[in-house]
Amino acid sequence: MTPYRHIPINHLTKEQAKEELTILLAEIVRYQERYKEQINPPIIDNDYEAIKERYQNIEKKFPDLAYESWPFFWPGKEIK
Repeated sequence: MTPYRHIPINHLTKEQAKEELTILLAEIVRYQERYKEQINPPIIDNDYEAIKERYQNIEKKFPDLAYESWPFFWPGKEIK
């Protein structure tokens, strides 16, 4: 869990958002790798979807913090 998960996205500072995105991306990648390998995922699907949604919403508010390699992890997303 990130230290800023309790803060609404519109109240995050840019530094908080940057740290939050880094942690969320690591959680998403870890989940995807374990899911792909048929290992018990570390979180349930609803939690995973909530993490992805928070990541996307932070990215929308702070597009300059978005990871350019993200389409690799998020099929269908346009490459910047």
